[in-house]
Amino acid sequence: MLTRPMQAQTVNFVPLDNNESAFSIAVVPFTARGGELTLVVGTAQDTLLAPRSCASGFLRTYRFVDDGRGLELLHK
Repeated sequence: MLTRPMQAQTVNFVPLDNNESAFSIAVVPFTARGGELTLVVGTAQDTLLAPRSCASGFLRTYRFVDDGRGLELLHK
């Protein structure tokens, strides 16, 4: 989900599948992509908080599209 914090507005929503939850997020410039900014989201599947565990973990990489209003999944 992309938001505009100053306007408290959601401009994009990306549903996650297979009981995944997002736990971390970063905007990263990849040299191999010419410095293009890419959104990297760390997710976990079937997460339990106590005791802390999960079935799987993933890094999802997205390309910004539509002038930053949308995301295109590049890799999971």
